[in-house]
Amino acid sequence: YGLAAEDGLHVWDAADPARPADVGKSHTPSIGRALAVSNGYAYVLDLEGGLGVYDVSEPSDPRRQSYCDLPQDGLGLALRGRRVLAICENQTLQAFDVDNPGEVRRIGLLHLSAMPRTLCVKDDTAYVGTEDGFLVVDVSDTTNPLLARTLPQPALAAATGMAGDRLAVADDDGGLRVLDVADATTPVLAGCAPVGAGSVAVASSGSLVWSLGIEGLLTCLDLHDRAHPRPIGSVRLEGRPRHIAADAGLLIALGGESGLQVVDTSQPAQPRLVGRLAIDGDTGRPALRGRRVVLPAGRRGVIVVDLTDAAKPRQLSTYLCLSVVQAVALASPDWAYVLGDRQHYLLDLRQPERPREVATFGTWGRAMAMAASDGLLVAASKYRGLQCFGLQPGREPMLLAELESSDTVRDMACDGARVYEATKESGLVAIDVRDPLDPRRLGQEYGWLPARALALGPGWLVSAEGPAGLTVWSIPAGR
Repeated sequence: YGLAAEDGLHVWDAADPARPADVGKSHTPSIGRALAVSNGYAYVLDLEGGLGVYDVSEPSDPRRQSYCDLPQDGLGLALRGRRVLAICENQTLQAFDVDNPGEVRRIGLLHLSAMPRTLCVKDDTAYVGTEDGFLVVDVSDTTNPLLARTLPQPALAAATGMAGDRLAVADDDGGLRVLDVADATTPVLAGCAPVGAGSVAVASSGSLVWSLGIEGLLTCLDLHDRAHPRPIGSVRLEGRPRHIAADAGLLIALGGESGLQVVDTSQPAQPRLVGRLAIDGDTGRPALRGRRVVLPAGRRGVIVVDLTDAAKPRQLSTYLCLSVVQAVALASPDWAYVLGDRQHYLLDLRQPERPREVATFGTWGRAMAMAASDGLLVAASKYRGLQCFGLQPGREPMLLAELESSDTVRDMACDGARVYEATKESGLVAIDVRDPLDPRRLGQEYGWLPARALALGPGWLVSAEGPAGLTVWSIPAGR
């Protein structure tokens, strides 16, 4: 059984493995994304956000029995008896009753802490790989799935497979990991085949770029010769941080169990870890301007941190938003732009102990990434594409234009004239915003792997590509 991009569900006869024969097919409403087969029925998730049930008891004539709309696109599915579990782009795990194939019913829902990527089920336990850790979910009662445990590793599961009491995880962040799940709710790492230092995050400072390796090694590279980046200094950070940001002789690293770490980069050849601050829960990529840090904290809103004394960083405040916060940008230390899943916010940080909401802007569309530069704010969302906003300090951003796109954007960088997007589907995308009223897509390029973070410098762009490491791109004028 398989899914073809153009014409749906196919059934092949593999009696002769050397010559499998296509014996039957059934069209799906859109391109199929995930497939599972059991007891004469095939279950298909498609890109239009639906779950279809197909009778394949007669291989030459597979027929759709029912179809159930999902609130957002499905990413993966797995079977547990007569129940189908699905992970979706609205960061949920959903359970469906398929006991009656002619009438699929959603019976359970669990909100997840990060975007899901993979799903695997063993008996009463589901394993969900996300963009920020690995979740163990109790599905003994599928009407009420419960989060049992959160594991920092595998951190970026790309695929999973179950064999007995072993769960194999292809991890973008660390190679192949094998987990012992004899105790289903307490996975134990049984083995790991790493794929190298890699690069999971990047930040720029003049002609220097900082690269954060998979195992927490922070390296400074000199890019005067872009074809031959030269390491000039490094420091090993605690744990496995996920994000970095740099400005004015300081760098902060964030993520994992080590919270926020502050690195003195005033001497790039001898970077020093000088401060730490415990941060509860998951956070996204931080924004750093001067000695002000703003952290996107999902459902916990926005966290403001002061680095006046780099050795003793202080959490000044937390601002709760009605939206799930995906990203933040700082046009200056006093004004923060907050990207939410349903609404965006402008926060006044002139009194950082008491952040004040000045305005809301933007519209719902599953926000993904944001960047600001020279009076321009750009935001990417799954269903609205790229939005360009004009900025004036203390005033509501003005929507100038939109550029349609369906790409999944992992990160953005903007220099005021061009926007660069790290996308899952189209690689690196360049957009001309010199006229923000008429943004134009210039072109795209592909690295070894889809980039997960970007950093801009004078005439160059650097992309962090996980296990594939770091790629330096030259940016000709006007391109």
